[in-house]
Amino acid sequence: MRGNGKKFGRLNMTAAAGSAALALWVVIAAWMHGEVSGSGGLAAREDSGPADIAAGVGNGSEHAAEGADAAEGGGEPEPFGRSGTRAAQDGDVPPPEEAGVLRAVRGSAALSGSVDVALLDGAVLAAGRLFSLRDRIGGEPGEGWDYPASLLHEAAVKTGFGVVERHVGLTLTEGATPGFEARVSGTSRDLLLYNGLGFDVWIEAWADEEGIPEIRLVGSPPEHWQAPDVTAVTEWFPPGIIALSDGGPEAAYEPSWTGRDGLLAKVYRLAGAERVLLYKDFYPPLPVVEVNG
Repeated sequence: MRGNGKKFGRLNMTAAAGSAALALWVVIAAWMHGEVSGSGGLAAREDSGPADIAAGVGNGSEHAAEGADAAEGGGEPEPFGRSGTRAAQDGDVPPPEEAGVLRAVRGSAALSGSVDVALLDGAVLAAGRLFSLRDRIGGEPGEGWDYPASLLHEAAVKTGFGVVERHVGLTLTEGATPGFEARVSGTSRDLLLYNGLGFDVWIEAWADEEGIPEIRLVGSPPEHWQAPDVTAVTEWFPPGIIALSDGGPEAAYEPSWTGRDGLLAKVYRLAGAERVLLYKDFYPPLPVVEVNG
């Protein structure tokens, strides 16, 4: 539940000092985010908290991968996607008839109108190969693609894929589950997945009539194969308060981004009675600004 984390105090200062403090806060938050939320998330100690994360403890990714090519294929044409038609791509072949659903993740919000999630439908994540979301959809993903990319990342992690590259933002993408965000918008971000399962996996992707997307991973695993038991644990941190107390034009300044809770998401793989920490994502809080002219 939000607000149950560490409490931060109230800071009183002049408007001029407060404006400077807010600017510094944003810079520090961006730096902290860059230190802790990079490719693959954090492979951090179990006992590390926000202070340790801010100091860079455990920074880095322990995911490994082999090969360098993104693979494509799989999937018969189906009436998927918001446009009502599936965007078939060259080289796509259907999965075997015996293929079953390995993992399904349904979104909680409607897709952006500019996103056709059906571009992912039919793609194959070939055994022993890398899959690139950017290569699959072709071109530079817009901000709306952060949402379906996060759903695909969640399905992949919960199926047992290796995550070679992923990125998170300063705020959680709308519709993404905490701990499973994957931002791909921009010129250099990608979601790279490595299939070390030993069998091919296909993506099924569509959106319903309300625009709610669903991502499924399907395949034909060996008889005794089991998906890993993966779960995310979240902790919310209430923001501090900056009170601006003097008059002047600066006193009327009220940033629209203030008052945001911080979030620490820990993703675990359950192994019997033990929990193995895979990584952590941290979203720093932003303070509440109170202006007393």
